[in-house]
Amino acid sequence: MGFVDMSSVSDEGFETILSRVQPSWVFDLRPVPYFDIGRLNRKRVFDLFSSLHASYRDVAGWLQITERNDASLNSGAVARYLAETLLTRPCQAPIVVLVDDDEIMDHALRVLPNHLKSSFAAWRAFELRTIACDGAPDLILRTATGETLMVQAKSFGDRDLASAGLVAAFRIWLGDDMFAVNCEFDDGRVTEVALPLSAAALMDRHLDAAISRCTAAHHSSLSKAIDPPATSRAHRGEPMPAVTLEVESVRIREAHDGRTIVITFTQSDNEQTQAIFTVECAQRLRERLQMLVRR
Repeated sequence: MGFVDMSSVSDEGFETILSRVQPSWVFDLRPVPYFDIGRLNRKRVFDLFSSLHASYRDVAGWLQITERNDASLNSGAVARYLAETLLTRPCQAPIVVLVDDDEIMDHALRVLPNHLKSSFAAWRAFELRTIACDGAPDLILRTATGETLMVQAKSFGDRDLASAGLVAAFRIWLGDDMFAVNCEFDDGRVTEVALPLSAAALMDRHLDAAISRCTAAHHSSLSKAIDPPATSRAHRGEPMPAVTLEVESVRIREAHDGRTIVITFTQSDNEQTQAIFTVECAQRLRERLQMLVRR
C-alpha cells in the first residue's frame, strides 16, 4: 500500500510513481480531487490509469468527506470502503492512496493498514516519493517509522545497454486495437513489437519527459523515421508478420550520455528488447504516437 501526497508531487514524479508501482487500485482520500499538476490534467491522468489497468475510486466523494480532519479515517469508514471495494476483484498488484497534505499522510500511513488487517493479510504501507538521480527520477519508499528505501531505475530489469541497438529507421503499423513498431537497427537487425492502442498515450508522455531531459544540442544523423503507408496492413486485411513480439510493458528513459533515449520492451516471459533512439528519432516517434492518440 503506497501513499502519495498530491500537494507536493510533481507531474513527472506522479507519472513515475504510477508507472513504477503499476497499482491495481488508486483510492483518492482528498475532499477535492484535482489532477492539474504541471502538464497533467484529469484526462491525461485517467488515460494513464487506463493504460496501467488501474481502477480509480473517489473515496472522499463516495463517503461524503468534505473536511481534511473528517473522523471517517479514525472510525474505520474509509477502511471498510477500501476492504469492500477490494473484494470485488482480486488484488494482484499494490494499491495507491492519494492524500493532500503531510498531516493526513502520516495519520493514514499509521491508521489504514491496521484497520484493514481484519479483512486482509497484513499490509506493508509506504509513503511514495521521487527524487532526481543522474537525470532520472528514482522512487523513494518511506515507512511510518521513518525508514527509507530507494528503488533505483536500474533495478527494474534493464539489460546492459551493450545488448541494445541503435534504431536507424522505424515504421508504425496500425491494427484494430493494437499497433506495432517495426525497428530497423543500424546493424541490419529488424524487430517488431506489438502494443495495445491504449499504450500510445502513455508512451507519448514518457517520451516527452525523456526528450526534455536530454541535454544534447546535436543529434546523430543515423536515425530517420519512415512514414507508414496511408493504409495499414491490418486495414488492408493483411496479417501482422509472424516475427512480431507482443509486449507486456514498456520503459522509457534517457541514456547517461544525455544524447539518446532507451526504450525497453518487455514480453510476458520477461524477455526484453532494447532499442536506442536518438532524440530526433524519438521526437518523430512521438509525432506518430500522437497521431494514434488523436484517432
